[in-house]
Amino acid sequence: GEAILNKDKSFIQQEAINQKNAGAMLLDANCGVSAEHEVENMEWLVNTIQEVCDLPLVIDSPNPEVIARGLSVCKTPAIVNSITADEDVISRIIPLALKYNSDVIALTMKDKKIPDTVEKRMEIVREIIESVKNKGFPPAKIYFDPLVRPISTEPEQTLVFLSTLREIKNIPEVKTVCGLSNVSFGLPKRGLLNSTFLAMSMAYGLDAVLIDPTDERMMSVFYAARALLKKDDFCMEYISAFREGKLK
Repeated sequence: GEAILNKDKSFIQQEAINQKNAGAMLLDANCGVSAEHEVENMEWLVNTIQEVCDLPLVIDSPNPEVIARGLSVCKTPAIVNSITADEDVISRIIPLALKYNSDVIALTMKDKKIPDTVEKRMEIVREIIESVKNKGFPPAKIYFDPLVRPISTEPEQTLVFLSTLREIKNIPEVKTVCGLSNVSFGLPKRGLLNSTFLAMSMAYGLDAVLIDPTDERMMSVFYAARALLKKDDFCMEYISAFREGKLK
């Protein structure tokens, strides 16, 4: 946040390089530290990253103007983070995604509320699919986030999340994503919970995840889970990670 406010280009670029070298496949660009200057900050951030890193970006903002500015300067197709089931959000974001050939992250929430049950979250999933299809946007370009909440206050949330994940994966072509660190909020040894939850979620069909790739334990679990789930041909990624000293 400070680096964005201070336009510290070297810090941002080193962070991008560090994340790419650690195994990141995309970089999430979020500059919501100053709502007043978020539009111009996003343009600066995207350009700054792209000077040193060719990974695709996730343009992350609740403000459609910020998303539009970020997408307009991306050199490769990006992912928009994010839409909800609210029609006003969908009607402002989906045209941008179509214009810039972007994928979209869709949160299973509506009216700023996250449903408590699998059934209600799946109702939102189907509502979003129908809405974007009507606007000419293919569901295959959506990453659904079932939205996990902290188990410290809602112990059932992991099971609700995983069950929703499994149900979403029964829908042809759509993909899944999550920011999994919410699950451990307020608890000790959060890294242990997060990495365990990552492996469980991958087994239930998680396609993408928002994590810190410089977390060596997290990435070790990632490589191990891919090998165990037959997503790593002949375990070559796992073996390469071992040879490069990335497994901890």
